Amino acid sequence: MYRIEIQAETLSELAQRMVLMGAQLQRDGVTDESAEPEPKAKSKPAAKTKEKSAPSLSFEQDVTSRVLRLVKVKGKVAVTDILEGFGVSRASQVNESDWPALVEQLDEALA
Repeated sequence: MYRIEIQAETLSELAQRMVLMGAQLQRDGVTDESAEPEPKAKSKPAAKTKEKSAPSLSFEQDVTSRVLRLVKVKGKVAVTDILEGFGVSRASQVNESDWPALVEQLDEALA
């Protein structure tokens, strides 16, 4: 069992902190009951491929901020509908390679 304490002034701040914590755990590779990070494979060709692709996005700055803004403006259902298109129920479950498409859809919904 894990005990987690999160302090926040507002519900929005609490939601943001929880999303950030989940994203950090996912990036660290924590996936099982032991809460030990999985070893990360280092692959130089993959890094070169990423450099040639579109500019990298930050989950916190680009994805989370838009998700929280859309929830505030149009409600959770608007975000859920977009995430279902990616076959997930949480933004942190979207593959990093799909972040640009997710950000684009979130921006369209916010427009």
